[in-house]
Parts: sequence; structure tokens; C-alpha cells
Amino acid sequence: MASCVDKLWRVTSGRIGSVLFVFGMMACLAAAVGCDNQKEMSDPRGTLEQLAAEYWNKRLIEQDYKATYEMELEKGSLPFEEYRERIYNAGNIQYVSLQVKEVTVEEDKGVVDLMVQWKLSPYKKAFEAPLRDEWIIQKNHWKHVLPEKRTGLPAALPELQKVP
Repeated sequence: MASCVDKLWRVTSGRIGSVLFVFGMMACLAAAVGCDNQKEMSDPRGTLEQLAAEYWNKRLIEQDYKATYEMELEKGSLPFEEYRERIYNAGNIQYVSLQVKEVTVEEDKGVVDLMVQWKLSPYKKAFEAPLRDEWIIQKNHWKHVLPEKRTGLPAALPELQKVP
């Protein structure tokens, strides 16, 4: 009689273990699928406009490179020190203000046109220059596309790079 009870216990506990395992796997799968199916941005253009203004204010005016690093598409593949060296402003140019002029969004890509006001030491006159910036949506978040050019100045400001 004891062997029948033992046999019944082994069969039942094995089935319970299998059922618990299957439910556990289903819960993990549901959580993983839920992370990828985030709700799309309701206003990608407006979101990008705000984010680009925040990015460039932090980068040029506040010089908060840690904050801008977090917004970069290349963040994981580019060490912070290399990123900082690539975008660092050596101090000859003082950025005064910036204004978003136009935002264009096509599918998962965005282009932001800004106007940057800057001064060059020791001159007191402020100058304006256009800046074109590229962004891409990754996992439902806008990420800044860092240009290949290694300079402290935005690549879209070539006239600044000619100033001695």
C-alpha cells in the first residue's frame, strides 16, 4: 500500500512541478513581450523638439556632458571620456542661446534645425549660426546621432571652425 502512495505522490508532484514551470515560463514571456510593445509616442515631433532644445542647452550652454551622453545613440559603444573629448568646448566660444526653428520627422528619423547665438572671446558682438541635428527613435525613445567629426564644435557650424 505504501508503494502505491509513493508512486501516486511522485506522479502528482511531477505534474505539479511541470505545471508550475509552464506557468513561470508564460509569466516571463508575457513580461518580455510587454517591454517591447510600449505605447508609441503620441507626438513624436513635439517630443523631439523639446528633447533637442534640452540636449543642446545642456551641451552648449550648461556644459552638462553627462546628461547629453545619456541621450546619445552611441552611448553603449562610446566610453564617456571619449565622448566628452569629442564634443568638448575648449572655451573660446561662449554659446549664448539657441532656438529650435524646425523639426522634421519621417518614420523613426528626425531632423532638427536650430539657430545658435554665440560670442567669440574677446569680441562682444554676438553671432548667429544654423545648426542641423539628427535623431533616431530607438525602443520608443529619441536618441541623438553624434556626427563622426571629432571636434568640440557642432559639425553643422563650419563657419565657426574657420575662426582662429
